[in-house]
Amino acid sequence: MRRGGGTRKERLLRAKLKKKMQDEENAPNGAASVTFEDILQMSDLSEQSLLENLRRRYEHELIYTYVGSILIAINPYKQLDSAYSERKMTEYYGKAMGMLPPHVFALADHAYTQLIQGGALDPANQSIIISGESGSGKTETTKIIMQYLARATSYRKTPQDAEEPLDATSGTVSRALGKLEERVLESNPLLESFGNAKTLRNDNSSRFGKFIEIQFDHHGKIVGAQILNFLLEKTRIVSQSLGERNYHIFYQLLAGADNTLRERLQLQTPYDYEYLRKSECFNIHSCDDAKEFATTKHCMTTIGITEERQGLVFELLAAVLHLGNLQFGMENDTCVAVGDDSANGIKLVASLLKVSEDALMQALLTRQLYVGGKVIVQQQNSEQVRDKRDALAKSIYSSLFLWLVSELNRTISRTQDKWGFIGVLDIYGFEKFEWNTFEQLCINYANEKLQRHFNQHMLEVEQNDYAKEGIDWKHIDFEDNQECLDLIESKVNGKPGIFISLDDNWRLKGEEANKKFVSNLHSCFGRVSSAHSSSKNKWYVHPKVDADLHFGIRHYAGEVIYDASGFNDKNNETLNDDMKELIRQSKSDWLRG
Repeated sequence: MRRGGGTRKERLLRAKLKKKMQDEENAPNGAASVTFEDILQMSDLSEQSLLENLRRRYEHELIYTYVGSILIAINPYKQLDSAYSERKMTEYYGKAMGMLPPHVFALADHAYTQLIQGGALDPANQSIIISGESGSGKTETTKIIMQYLARATSYRKTPQDAEEPLDATSGTVSRALGKLEERVLESNPLLESFGNAKTLRNDNSSRFGKFIEIQFDHHGKIVGAQILNFLLEKTRIVSQSLGERNYHIFYQLLAGADNTLRERLQLQTPYDYEYLRKSECFNIHSCDDAKEFATTKHCMTTIGITEERQGLVFELLAAVLHLGNLQFGMENDTCVAVGDDSANGIKLVASLLKVSEDALMQALLTRQLYVGGKVIVQQQNSEQVRDKRDALAKSIYSSLFLWLVSELNRTISRTQDKWGFIGVLDIYGFEKFEWNTFEQLCINYANEKLQRHFNQHMLEVEQNDYAKEGIDWKHIDFEDNQECLDLIESKVNGKPGIFISLDDNWRLKGEEANKKFVSNLHSCFGRVSSAHSSSKNKWYVHPKVDADLHFGIRHYAGEVIYDASGFNDKNNETLNDDMKELIRQSKSDWLRG
């Protein structure tokens, strides 16, 4: 997390402080007892010393440490309530960065102060980038920052406010947050319900990225927020790895629905649904899905979603679950629904989507082709039907998620009243699993871009400023990852990189396309021959085994081998015309919209 760069005077002050800390460190027994709030104060900047300093601080529940203008936060994996109390907020409110120990409140307050004071008459808009591995606490940090800003705006006095002393225990100044601030904060648990899931590394992993623009008026008061979302993990809707879960909202609905809703939607247990049971994980320790469902409903009500509209949301969630239970097989070269359960399921899904059974069956079992101005109806095999079923489920859920975000923005965004903003970027952390596929490539690519941004603005720009100002500074060499980004997103010496090669194969279908894609990559960037151990591109990894469908990248955070199975389909994933026509036939204005 970044805070603003300092002036030359501030840098010289830090240099003096560094010298003082060095003297203390070199004193007898000093190294064993002193921890450094800012790693740049240390004389030994080796990896071992940095980690040892972080370890000692962590042992004393000091989870925040500065690295110049960066704030390192280490997940304590336990509640530290006193560290985030309102009294602690008042301690940091209006204090200059560095006056108090490192804290995320200091970062948020610095951004707020810079917004208000840094731009003279115009706002100096701020952005806080939160990056890290999955499970490192990015989403929680985002919520803490938003809570601090919501509280800080209540502390700030406008010309109309009476002069009152700031007191964390006072009921007047520490007044209840206004309806608008409440709605902004209520967006967090709602987005988590529909966009977060349990993974092997994190019980509440964000499976989408978001940039939250917190909007302020010229008095420094919060007037609204705008949410920009991207990269929702659609494949999770229909399949998860062993030990993981689908999105939280499905389990909340099944655990918390009352008898009337349960009967109307014919809800059962997570074990009864194909889209939930394959991972063999149904519960999260210390998480009550029924209580979370009540919280989700409360948040929906708070932002203005009516009971009737909430019912429509739950109908679509149930439709997704029941879609996954539809089974198909081949009889006399014709694909048909298998068993009474599937026949009944088709009736139920059709009623939930408010379409006819015939329209649903035709959309799933056939494909309409337009050739020479004529319509040709082509029968689908069972594998193609299952793919269409899954595509429909993913489309329904992802569209519902987009609607939810737009509904949030409609309720809490006040662009007409916005004077300035503080943006908070919360994105997937770098991921490396035993099995890595298209989603991990997209996530890690985004993290490579963030790393490049960090390199540019914190190392290149900073060191250039030092040189211009004549500050005595030993140049820091760092691994520039621009060439790795070129391999992923552009051309390297005239040869198409990974994404360009993937796009070039869009006309091919199935595993043929994926194997051709990997073969092209190996040819351009891999080993010259099996006798050579190194690849032609230092950022590219040519696996020694299973190389027909696997390739690797040496990312800034480590080497990752990707399985290209399904890459082409995911890259070209769109809802076909048959499914679009099915939705257009729905009697639900809301679903059609």
